[in-house]
Amino acid sequence: MWGQDSSEREPGRPRGSASGGGLAAVPKWFWLVLAAILIVAAIRFLNVPFFLLFFLFIFGSNHMGGWFRREFGSSDVRRSDETARRADAEPTIRWGEAGAATRRSPVDDVPDPELRDALASGREQAARMRRSLGGINDREVRLRVTNLVDDADRILGSLRDRGDVILAQTFNDRYLAPASTILTRYARLVSRDLTTARPVLDRVENHDLPLLQKRYSEFYEQVHRGDLIDLEVASEMLAFELDAPVNGAPSLSEPDPADATEPPVRWRSTDAVAGRERA
Repeated sequence: MWGQDSSEREPGRPRGSASGGGLAAVPKWFWLVLAAILIVAAIRFLNVPFFLLFFLFIFGSNHMGGWFRREFGSSDVRRSDETARRADAEPTIRWGEAGAATRRSPVDDVPDPELRDALASGREQAARMRRSLGGINDREVRLRVTNLVDDADRILGSLRDRGDVILAQTFNDRYLAPASTILTRYARLVSRDLTTARPVLDRVENHDLPLLQKRYSEFYEQVHRGDLIDLEVASEMLAFELDAPVNGAPSLSEPDPADATEPPVRWRSTDAVAGRERA
């Protein structure tokens, strides 16, 4: 129907189809018949070669169809075209694949073989956690899982920089392995909409996910605790070195004689001379 709103399209028809208003609602056979009439008229009355008209028809149908839909079609169709153009221009992450953050940190250049194996195992489990997002539709749960996987990638990057094999293996066994198992099974059950599974799913959403995120934050602090201690020691050593005198010079903590409140000697002598002159 002319002027039909896009929200009242036929059930089952995908968004952006020709059920909108304007010229987008005109069936395709109408345009084909009109094009055939124009071609016959051009050949009959204008003596235009058939192959040239056929080429122009094919070229125009490929390049003008989108313009007709955007200019004369429904707003729903125009939004669909704009979305498609943005999707072609901007890179996207497809759910169900390993995240780009997991692939951007290779472990092949790690010299220690044990650390390299531990980091590779951690990356694999983090990618498994990210793949579980494909079965989760709840927006809040997806956000929590995404933050959890991002924290895991950040911790693995810190472990790689620090080079601690024991901490990397501990993180894999006590943090990543349980989390990947829970998220994989949760995604499998939540997509089936089982009534009997609802209590367990609620426990994962309201207890397990917040607990995992808290434990990941604590582990991240633990990884950098050594750097914090080193920084404190270096700061104390710097303060000690600055306070100690060098080659008999006064320390920085002693007051500077130049800051004394008494006037310089030459000013006192001048005042004394002036007093004697007044006397």
